[in-house]
Amino acid sequence: MAEATIKTKYKILRVMLRNNVNLSNAEEVKLFIAKNKNWSNGHKIIAVYAYNDYAKIAHCFLEIMPLIHPAVIKMAYSNVKEKSKIGFAEFLTLAVSQTAVGMDIETAKKLTATLKKYPNEYAQLKMAIQLMIDQLSQLIAE
Repeated sequence: MAEATIKTKYKILRVMLRNNVNLSNAEEVKLFIAKNKNWSNGHKIIAVYAYNDYAKIAHCFLEIMPLIHPAVIKMAYSNVKEKSKIGFAEFLTLAVSQTAVGMDIETAKKLTATLKKYPNEYAQLKMAIQLMIDQLSQLIAE
């Protein structure tokens, strides 16, 4: 996805939040988009895509949260406090790093199976794992 598209979608979601739209309520979001007189039809279509992306990520987070160790959640929270945000790839990197605090193989399999339902997020998980393998390989080689 192009950087400009990501920024536009982010801005649309921020506008919804500033207008007190409950992003947990799809009907409220649809109504806000439909009644927004400042947006062209093309912009409304992008708003629908932005919300769909948000809902998909939110649902994915809700599914994987029970599998994430509390220490990893605390690290993610600290990251958000410091940067005011955390990207999904950053969160996945933290999630993968939870093996250091006790992720067993069954939990790892459940996490992987859950993320396979979300192809983009699963691809990001694979990239995060590969990055960690590459970095660890460099450390071992030195």
